[in-house]
Amino acid sequence: MEQTNSFQYSIEIVGSCNLRCPSCPVGNMRTREVAKKMIPKELFCEIIDKIKKEKKVEKPLISLFDWGEPTLHPDLPFFVRYINEASMRPRISSNLNVNANFEEILKENPYEFKISLSGFNQDKYKLTHARGNIDKVKSNMNKLRYLADKLKIDTKFIVGYHVYKHNLKNEYDE
Repeated sequence: MEQTNSFQYSIEIVGSCNLRCPSCPVGNMRTREVAKKMIPKELFCEIIDKIKKEKKVEKPLISLFDWGEPTLHPDLPFFVRYINEASMRPRISSNLNVNANFEEILKENPYEFKISLSGFNQDKYKLTHARGNIDKVKSNMNKLRYLADKLKIDTKFIVGYHVYKHNLKNEYDE
């Protein structure tokens, strides 16, 4: 039995983020050195080629993030395509507070696209997604759904709802 989920690689393609979330090192650790550069295509390709050559599992997940916002990288569609062409599974996570070219990204059919949320109204959301705008997130979620249907892709969309004391009780229960 093939264990396709037994390996996941995380490649930080953007060393920064557009938000300053208090639970994230990028947003709350003043002493932490965070790289601000974006990975060049050549280095990215070398990393993917090395992973493919070592072949630990048949189709590893390749997460294009760690603490940064991958949709800020202008070469994200290329990276997703390169991973797909290497018979691996590209994974993206986003706070959706960006004006990315989502159509070009989704045309490359990422395996997974995770959306990070911590509220559905601005009062709760802004506490844990500092600098974020929930209306922009909702608009981009609608755009992603529309584009996924239009492009007929099979990307798995996942909403990661961050639970904190202030949002432990769901907003729709109030």
